[in-house]
Amino acid sequence: HQHEAMDELFIRAAFARAPGLRAAHVAALLAAAEGNLTRCLEPATLARVDLPAAALSWLRLPDTAALNSDLEWLTSSGAHVLASTDPDYPQSLRRLGNAPAAL
Repeated sequence: HQHEAMDELFIRAAFARAPGLRAAHVAALLAAAEGNLTRCLEPATLARVDLPAAALSWLRLPDTAALNSDLEWLTSSGAHVLASTDPDYPQSLRRLGNAPAAL
C-alpha cells in the first residue's frame, strides 16, 4: 500500500505542476481512469481526455527530477497535495470554472 500511496502522491504532484491543468481536467482524467487515481497518467487514460496541449505534454513526459524533489520535500515536511477530486479539496473552490488541479 505504501507504493500505491507514493504513486498517488506522485500523480498529485504532477497535477500541481502541469501547466494549464484545472480541476475539471482532473475530474475528467479520474472518470477516464474509472476512479483509479493511479491510472490517470497512463497513455490510454490521457488519450481519452481533452487536455490543454501544455498539460498533456507535461503529463505524458513529466520532469521526474522536479517531481522527485517535490516528493522529497512533501514527505520530509509533512505537507500534503490535494487533487481537486479529493474530499478535502474546498467545495467552494472546486465550483469555480478555473479551479486549480491541485493545492
